Amino acid sequence: IGTIQKRFQECNSQVRAKPYEAQSQEYRQLEYFLSYMSNGMELNGPASRR
Repeated sequence: IGTIQKRFQECNSQVRAKPYEAQSQEYRQLEYFLSYMSNGMELNGPASRR
């Protein structure tokens, strides 16, 4: 699967946008935003256990 920033780069290339460099300010800010927005949410997925 890879890192979250690698997933961001792959997503950008799939929509034919120019991906930023790894560890760029843009990707770090996006990673921070996503972690902030998901803070306190329950984990949910096919392999998650309670």
